[in-house]
Amino acid sequence: MINQIVAGVGLGLLMAIMLGPVFFMLINISIKNGFRSAFYFALGVVLSDGFYISIIEFSKSLVGFLDSHRDWVAIVGGILLIGFGISSIVTKVSDPKDIAIKNDVSSKDLFFDIIKGFVMNALNPFVLFFWIGVSTTLVVNKSGGSLDSVIFFSSTLTTIFLTDLLKAALAINLKKMMTVRFISILNKISGVGLILFGCRLIYLLWAGLI
Repeated sequence: MINQIVAGVGLGLLMAIMLGPVFFMLINISIKNGFRSAFYFALGVVLSDGFYISIIEFSKSLVGFLDSHRDWVAIVGGILLIGFGISSIVTKVSDPKDIAIKNDVSSKDLFFDIIKGFVMNALNPFVLFFWIGVSTTLVVNKSGGSLDSVIFFSSTLTTIFLTDLLKAALAINLKKMMTVRFISILNKISGVGLILFGCRLIYLLWAGLI
């Protein structure tokens, strides 16, 4: 059990230092809407990872289907990420005073934060292929039975969730710097990051690397 926990925490920490589209959106939400919104966004991300892991562990046939159609998965994911990026760039920036009021978010807003985190993470095909690779490695290495897999993946997801919350908490310190110009720049950086990740997906597909 200890070995599975250590391995899971290690993998979670490794994923925590990877800068992907979810990272940019998490920081953006934390600064603009506060820690509570970032918490629910991060929860949506972890639920998305857990959903993929469940599919991989319990539905090998569906995984095989998705893997055989990875071209379409990459295209759709890339286009949607680009769409999110463009939306972030062109969205009109509100005055910081208005943004401060938004910290008192409703239950409906928090629900949509969960959906946003879930969808944003699920849109990245590399997330699915990454978990397929991890699951395959466990099988190849014969790393214990079902209980060991549960412990390993639970440790990984818990670590990812906690490190995302740490990032969100640290990002809140940037709130003192918030001006319309700063938020506009942040939105553009987030948008460009999402567009680059989307274009990278499509390029890798075109180059035959996925």
